Amino acid sequence: MTGKWGRLSFKKKLLLYSLFLCIVPLPILGTLSYYTAVANVEEEVNRSQQIILGQIEQQLTGFMKRLEMISVHIATDPNVLEDLRQGPLLDPLDSITTLNVSARQYRAVSDIRFKMSLLYTGFKMVYSEEYGQIQAKRFPLANLLDLSIPIYPGSVIVPPKTYANQKDMILLRSIPVQSSPAEQIGTLMLEVNTNSLFDVLRSTGTNENEGRQVLVIDDLGRIIVSSNYAEVGTMLTPGMGLYDFWMTRKAAYSHYNSDQIEYKLNSIKSAFNDWTYMTITPTKELRQRANHIKQFTWTMTGILTGVWLIFSIIGTQRFSFPFKRMYEKLPELQENTLLKMLRGEPADKDFVLQNNFLQTCFWFYIIVIERESPKASVEADVPDQGLSDRELAALLQVLVKKRHPCLFAIEGSGKIVFVVGIADPDEDGDQAMFALGTLLLEEVKRQSGDPAALVIGRGFRHYRQLGEKFREAEDLIGYKFILGTEKVITAQMTESFSVKQSNRFFVKWHKMIVTSIIEGEVSQAAEHFEMMIAQLSAHVPNPELILGSLNYLMGEIDTRLQEMGHDLSELIDDERYDQLSSLPSIEHAKSWFCTVFFPALERHLEQFQQQGKKRLTRELIEYMELHYDQDLSLQLLSDRFAVSSSHISRLIKNETGYSFVEYLIQLRISKAKEWLAHTDMALKEISERLRYTNSQNFSRIFKQVTGMPPGKYRNQSRD
Repeated sequence: MTGKWGRLSFKKKLLLYSLFLCIVPLPILGTLSYYTAVANVEEEVNRSQQIILGQIEQQLTGFMKRLEMISVHIATDPNVLEDLRQGPLLDPLDSITTLNVSARQYRAVSDIRFKMSLLYTGFKMVYSEEYGQIQAKRFPLANLLDLSIPIYPGSVIVPPKTYANQKDMILLRSIPVQSSPAEQIGTLMLEVNTNSLFDVLRSTGTNENEGRQVLVIDDLGRIIVSSNYAEVGTMLTPGMGLYDFWMTRKAAYSHYNSDQIEYKLNSIKSAFNDWTYMTITPTKELRQRANHIKQFTWTMTGILTGVWLIFSIIGTQRFSFPFKRMYEKLPELQENTLLKMLRGEPADKDFVLQNNFLQTCFWFYIIVIERESPKASVEADVPDQGLSDRELAALLQVLVKKRHPCLFAIEGSGKIVFVVGIADPDEDGDQAMFALGTLLLEEVKRQSGDPAALVIGRGFRHYRQLGEKFREAEDLIGYKFILGTEKVITAQMTESFSVKQSNRFFVKWHKMIVTSIIEGEVSQAAEHFEMMIAQLSAHVPNPELILGSLNYLMGEIDTRLQEMGHDLSELIDDERYDQLSSLPSIEHAKSWFCTVFFPALERHLEQFQQQGKKRLTRELIEYMELHYDQDLSLQLLSDRFAVSSSHISRLIKNETGYSFVEYLIQLRISKAKEWLAHTDMALKEISERLRYTNSQNFSRIFKQVTGMPPGKYRNQSRD
């Protein structure tokens, strides 16, 4: 995937970036807007339904409270009680007249339409406004009179259509109020017209929405009130979605499906009589507003997507042109792109198109030129320091382009890399590159005066191999110690076993010497150096190669010392350093390293370590003096200064003559003496501030150090 993306042109990348950054967010924002709108609408609907249910519950609760109050007034009416105690009179008209007067009296002061009946418990007779005075067994609702009425609240509500011949809601109350069955002398029955309940629903405006259904369900699961009259008096049964929702009551709202239609349920529960008030609304009607928002959102998303698509195509055409011109006019940008390809990154399509020879040539070669002691950095600012790498590379590029198409890049200080193409399939590429390398070496010597190594990698067929072949060419640089500098080194020259073995020999000893110096073992590095010289003298016949290797070793040591924060000029002066390049023999070079360089390096590192110890000791003492009133420990200092506890202990002992704990005690007791002499601070406060567990422990240590208790010291210091 990365390779395919890298091969796309800049123009196509710009178009894809534009489409991704500007078009992709539109559907995402549209989707978020839609779901946010749906959530808001649903929340608004839930809130609205809860308000409606609250109104219905408030109205019905008030209705039932008034009905209960009427029943209590009737049940405690002296005339009614007297009539029930006396029983049916011989002349029924007298009882009927008395009870009718009582019923009309209470009906006149109530907004509830009801019919009253009284059961004479001991006489099995019933008085009814509708039937007059009749035997209980002939009363149409006689089966209701056998219902058990709890002592508290002393009444029972029977929903409409619960029993045969019962079309209205009925309230039964024992007389006297809250009496036990043994004490009961009668039962009051109030029949409430069902239309009264529907009037309550109409007063809350619930019938205005024909899609919504309202249910009131008692604590037994029977429907007391419903927008659909046919459902009144029916029981909720297990398996029904409404039953499950009514039973669990885990949430104020939910969903359920019936006849493949999804409904939204909202409910509240009355604290007055444990009734459940519920609304059932088809979700289709609730989501109409959300669907309008959805249609609008996706319509706008589609329009904006189309508009931006047009702008992206037109903008890509316009904006890619100035970038293309800038790309052509900035050689450094092309050089950076070539460096990325040399390091193994995917090829840039526009770069390849601008440098057409990368697609048309039959063979490619990588030439690496490494100046031994470049007089200038990659970007020299001082003219009299000689040619910079870039200036030299530009001169060499003119020479190469007269023969072959090429590109160059500066890969670090002193290293110039050329990618050269061979356009003629019949040309001998290896021979042509060797001849070109010879010319380049001569030009480097003539232009800069610096010795240089030049290596030519193996030929390859495709520019996508640049990274791999560049690494191979870099590996050839090390062979300059065996084959010599100021020569053209090709891959074919390094094929022999002896050359490879010698190169590995140089690398091995160089690594051992440099590692010993990094670890601070200068004497060990000197031993490795003497062993290397002995073996080199025995196996490498050319003394010049050995001397060249020593110069390279010195360069490596210089680089490592700089990374460690040291400057080679601090070890040896320029005059002595220049002696290395002019030594006539290996023995002289060995003597210079063993008597001049390694001793100077060892003295420098020892001095550096001593300075580091003094600096660290000073920082430790200062830290303890500033933080004596905190919980100090060797481990805390070890973690803070990244030094072992034993090393810290030795440094403090050498500097103060005390161990860590002893010196900390000295600091704290010194501060305690200052506070005792110049303040009225209590011993308890002093011991707490100095991190002692209690004042007794502090007094004991103070006396051990000073020879007297703190109180005595305070008195003496103030006399």
